[in-house]
Amino acid sequence: AELQFCTAAFGFPQPAQTLRSVQKNLLFSSDGRRRICDGGARRVACRRRCGEVVRAVGVVRFFTEIYEYAFPRDKSRKREIIADESATQLARDMQSDRRGLSLRVTSTELEEDERTPSEPESTRCGCGSGKRYSRCCMPFHREWRAEESATEVLRARVCAYKYRCIRYLMSSCAPGSEQTRIPPKKWLRELHTFCDEHAVQRLEIVQTQIVGPHTTFIMFRVQTLHEGDIVTFTERAKFVEQRGRWFYDSGKLIDVDTSSS
Repeated sequence: AELQFCTAAFGFPQPAQTLRSVQKNLLFSSDGRRRICDGGARRVACRRRCGEVVRAVGVVRFFTEIYEYAFPRDKSRKREIIADESATQLARDMQSDRRGLSLRVTSTELEEDERTPSEPESTRCGCGSGKRYSRCCMPFHREWRAEESATEVLRARVCAYKYRCIRYLMSSCAPGSEQTRIPPKKWLRELHTFCDEHAVQRLEIVQTQIVGPHTTFIMFRVQTLHEGDIVTFTERAKFVEQRGRWFYDSGKLIDVDTSSS
């Protein structure tokens, strides 16, 4: 339909030709091996029209894709596109780190292990902000939004531990950081074990130190429930900004306090 519209608009003599045949004719006419029409003047004019048709088809398809992206018939399709783009970028980052972990991180198996609320619109977020999960950390876990500050990364990661969002815990680590150098199977096993054994209860941000436009340190406490005991972890974490998104880079565990509930 796009080709017929363009050929009609530009007056191409055979509107029923496919795009492939138009490109083929353009190739043959450009080097002079074949003649697609009689007469030198008509050959030049027809060759020019072929080029206009090919360019017009590309322009129409380009704007069609933009329109479908901006005004999708199915709203979930737009979210899938955003998620696919984020997953593709994540795969590239992992491959650049020679990890070969892209398939593991982008697979749906990790999402099936999540324990996210069944009603995110009415459930309070697990990070303790008091907002609804769908309006707080869920866009980060689904990669619909990019984190714009270190605090957003911290809250989203604590919430991910609570809801067992393993994929986000891996993707929110800065490319090239210490965590990404852990063998994939060991990394997955450690994350699964911690999420299964510790139930996150509360997050407390103690201190925030901004040392530059792309680096922030945050000291925080996370209270978890482990085998009936209350365990409080105190950590000083480093967050970095890369390509417009903030990541967790590293952390130093300062104190671990255990008390009976």
